[in-house]
Amino acid sequence: MQNVSDDRIRHNIAQAAEFDSLAEIFETTPTNEVLDARLDTIVAAGQVTAGARVLDVGSGAGVLAKRIKKIAPDVELSACDLSTAMAEVARREIPYLEYLMVDIIDFPLDRGPFDAIFCNGMFGNVWDQEAALRRCAELLSAEGRVVISHPLGRQFVEGLHAAQPEITRHTLPIDESLTTLAEQSGLALEHVRDEAELYIAVLRRADRP
Repeated sequence: MQNVSDDRIRHNIAQAAEFDSLAEIFETTPTNEVLDARLDTIVAAGQVTAGARVLDVGSGAGVLAKRIKKIAPDVELSACDLSTAMAEVARREIPYLEYLMVDIIDFPLDRGPFDAIFCNGMFGNVWDQEAALRRCAELLSAEGRVVISHPLGRQFVEGLHAAQPEITRHTLPIDESLTTLAEQSGLALEHVRDEAELYIAVLRRADRP
């Protein structure tokens, strides 16, 4: 494992414990039409097509993964997370899902490239947003897209950050901070949608014409 600090290890252990404790809630609480519509909008932002290789980062209980497979059943779908309990929920729901228990910063490069990489509902929780995006850039195919999103919006994440900063370390980037973060990670911003209850930022490789 590379680029591992003691602080990041402790952070990841805390993340795993926090979301292990929430796994039963995620398993027993169904989504609704409004949330499903937002998730479908997020999937559409990745421009996923038949046969594409897709990575769902911080997949948790597989909420977005299920929508991806519903919309594009022929994709090759992989996922990663830190929570074993969440992964068990996802595997019960989506038995065909390749699920790695790994921090995105350490995701093996030989598993790529991916045509779409989704960072949904988790980008505030990573230890280092730039390092996470840099690994996404390294895993991205030439024409691929990285989608950072939250179906409850940027303000919701700001509330989580204010209430529990040890778990939600960051807010979601916007404006100059988003552009700078993308550039520092080897990516370029295509567009951003920042609404009261939906946040989507779409990035591509900076070396793409």
